Amino acid sequence: MLWIQSSGFLAPALGGAGAETLKKMGAGDPEIVGPFIMSVLQGARDADVGKVITKDGIQECDVTKIWIRIGSITRAIQLVQSCKPDVLVLQGADAGGHGGEKGAGIISVIPETLQALQNVEIHDVSIVAAGGIADGSGVAAALTLGADGIVMGTRFLAAEETTVHPAYRTAVLETEDGGQTTVRAKLFDELAGPNIWSRNFDGRALIAQSYRDHMEGIPIDDIRKSHAEAKQSSHLGFDQENRRAAIWAGTGVGLVREKAPAAEIVTEVRESARAALKRTVSLLAKF
Repeated sequence: MLWIQSSGFLAPALGGAGAETLKKMGAGDPEIVGPFIMSVLQGARDADVGKVITKDGIQECDVTKIWIRIGSITRAIQLVQSCKPDVLVLQGADAGGHGGEKGAGIISVIPETLQALQNVEIHDVSIVAAGGIADGSGVAAALTLGADGIVMGTRFLAAEETTVHPAYRTAVLETEDGGQTTVRAKLFDELAGPNIWSRNFDGRALIAQSYRDHMEGIPIDDIRKSHAEAKQSSHLGFDQENRRAAIWAGTGVGLVREKAPAAEIVTEVRESARAALKRTVSLLAKF
């Protein structure tokens, strides 16, 4: 499987690129990004061999699948036409972690993208929804909007198998009202030094003291110093008392309430999605 960010930032394949090339890629230079992506895609198609993780470990598969994550409808159509991905992951602005600085929620992104694909007569790409989905109701909503599947990130921060600092997980489990307690900002990528992400990217994380300091006009060097000091503590800057580090999480964080094995999370979400879809079907009689 080959995974590509919408900016062209292709982390798994950057090892052989020089410093200047990486710099241009980080800035989203189309003269570098376009040819680089196409050469990697062609190589993946030609090799036609990938690796997947199964219950029995890492296994080879004889078909390469290409997934591209994108939050822009215009770019989605351009990438589908040029890169021919198998799966298009439509990421809404509610998503935690990195994504496009400008964007909309999946409630408008999914149907508009589907309409745009239909307009250019593209029907052979699967649509997966991402961003703000943390329970079965969100899954049901995405499927009703036309998605073929969904991915969740924030919900799995509470999975027992996920390796995160205890203070990080506690922060996620205790946070409510994600629309008010998370924020999208470039600052989170500037805490430890210069931001290497594309200029059109930022990230959503829990509001921390570093962000509050930034909004109050405190110089970035002072914020970085405080961040570095917090990272030396036992809680690595994730603790409520002195939260300085980035805790990536989406607006659905308030729906993540308890730690559980990943398998249980998947089962619970699937069953609650089924229940939500049944409720939706029952509403048809009222229309």
